[in-house]
This record gives sequence, C-alpha cells and structure tokens, in this order.
Amino acid sequence: MQNEERKSLRQQIAEGKALKLQEYQEKFESKNTTYILDEKAVKFYNELKEKEQKNDKEIKQLMNKEMRRYQSMKESKDVKQRVVKKSIQVKKKQKITNKPEQSQTKSASKSVPSVVGDYSSDEDV
Repeated sequence: MQNEERKSLRQQIAEGKALKLQEYQEKFESKNTTYILDEKAVKFYNELKEKEQKNDKEIKQLMNKEMRRYQSMKESKDVKQRVVKKSIQVKKKQKITNKPEQSQTKSASKSVPSVVGDYSSDEDV
C-alpha cells in the first residue's frame, strides 16, 4: 500500500503545474472583472456609438449636398462659357460677312478725295 499512496515525481510535477495553472486563471479572472461591463455601461456605450454614427451620417449627407451644389455650379459655368463662346463666334461671323461691304466703301471714299485733291492741286499750278 505504501507504493500506491506514493506518487511518482512525474505525477507530482503534473499536479503542481495543474494547481499553479488553476491559481493563475483564478487570479487572472479576478483582475479582468473590472473590465466586464454591466448593462448600464453597455447601454451608455451603445448610445455613444449611435450618436457617432448619426453625426457621421449627417456629415456625409452634407458633403454630398455640397458636392452636388458644386457640380451644378460647375456645369452652369461650363454652359455659360459655351454660350459666350458661341456668341463670340456668331459676332466674328457677322463681322466677317459685314467687312467686305465696309472695306469697299471706305477704300472708294478714300481714293476719290486723293485723286480729286491731286487733280485740284495740278490746276492751281
């Protein structure tokens, strides 16, 4: 019977390790109990999270609204620029079509006085 009650060194070491592991786990659990949240704390943190998500959503909506406003302003500016370019092109076309008539009348009126002026100056001499 003495051999049966006596434990081998291997068994003693295994029991010692198991006992130390159990003590460590109990100690570790007692340290982490402060981090366990009660229902009130969980509710509080959930409310904070919801508020943060709501604020993020509002900011995102505001950013989208401003982006659409900017894009519409940019498009209207592009339209205005196109209209201005078209009107400039139309004015240039009108000037081109009106130029030959004006240039012929101006050149004819200039040449007549110079000839008349030259002719009159010959008579005086």
